[in-house]
Amino acid sequence: MKKFNILFFSSGRSDYDLIKPIMNEFKKLNYFNSYLILTGSHLSKRHGQTFKNIDQKLVKKLFKIDINSNYINYENFNLSFILAQKKFEKFFKKKKFDLAIILGDRYEALAFGLCCFFKKIKIAHIHGGEITQGSIDDTFRHLLTKISNIHYVTNIEHQKRVIQLGEQPKSVINVGLLGYENILKMNFLDKETLFKKLKIDQNKKNILVSYHPVTKLSKGENIYQFNQLLIALKKFSNFNIIFTSPNIDPGNKDIVDRIKKFLKKSKNSYFFYSLGQKYFFSLAKTSEIFIGNSSSGILEIPFLKVPVINIGIRQKKRYNFLKISHEQPNSKKIIKRIEMILSKKDSKILNIKRVNASKKISLSIINFLKNTKYIDQKIFYDLEINTK
Repeated sequence: MKKFNILFFSSGRSDYDLIKPIMNEFKKLNYFNSYLILTGSHLSKRHGQTFKNIDQKLVKKLFKIDINSNYINYENFNLSFILAQKKFEKFFKKKKFDLAIILGDRYEALAFGLCCFFKKIKIAHIHGGEITQGSIDDTFRHLLTKISNIHYVTNIEHQKRVIQLGEQPKSVINVGLLGYENILKMNFLDKETLFKKLKIDQNKKNILVSYHPVTKLSKGENIYQFNQLLIALKKFSNFNIIFTSPNIDPGNKDIVDRIKKFLKKSKNSYFFYSLGQKYFFSLAKTSEIFIGNSSSGILEIPFLKVPVINIGIRQKKRYNFLKISHEQPNSKKIIKRIEMILSKKDSKILNIKRVNASKKISLSIINFLKNTKYIDQKIFYDLEINTK
């Protein structure tokens, strides 16, 4: 039997943690060769060089492609995209693959996806059909949908949206949330071990903060909105205020600089460039509140039964699987929301069906590669014509 060559793509810890269980499923199958490209923040010193934490045993070979992600800003963003495309193009000159698997909406993923498209490598896209109106990633996600051949979405709403973009209904498969699956399977660290390892004050409760640049806002507005959050957090000096590093989008350095200034004035605060999946979610699980504008606060943290406060427009219109709090980037309103949650006046719905998304995706890809009807040229699915 022919062995299919599958290429996974990851530009950071967040997408790697989600595709890892899929790679694990493929490792069980002897008629697949799995490969992994690591790029973006994985190779960045300023983001903890997370490539060091990758499980290389899950793939036949791992490739590292450095696209100089240390300092991406508003002025060089387009040049960073072009550099990424050039490096991916060079990679594909000597290597052939049957399918590339891409998750999400990053600019690095789009650059990689376009190279696959021009090289006629089929693409399986995960997490299409979602909306994040406050981020340019919203557009990247929809562009990836249009160049992909098969789509794995998290719910019926996203499934309908991908079909609305002209994709054939049979190619759009609702598999559920990979993040929720990860949390169900995770062995969390106990609080005492966790606090000791991270050197966190064990006598205080935690507020965990994960905040990223809002790429549709100006530099000045980004700084102002993050400062509003910092002003609010100053009020809670009786808590451990724990920051994780923002992603590599333009404006990253502005946020990191302000976190470091906050740390100098607030002895109850901590900053980690990269915690890794187990430490990150174990820390979240011990926290009283998770606050910021990260997708984790919508797609993963709520399943830990931890209250989430989402700040600003970055995740605007994103589907909420569980109830979370949405707040404007205003210090007074943020303080009021935190106090409300701490006083237990806020309630959350905590019911959702269990899923095994990674297995569904791996089995579907097997059928996709064996079934020639999917391999043919894509045909636009016109809703008006096909629903008459």
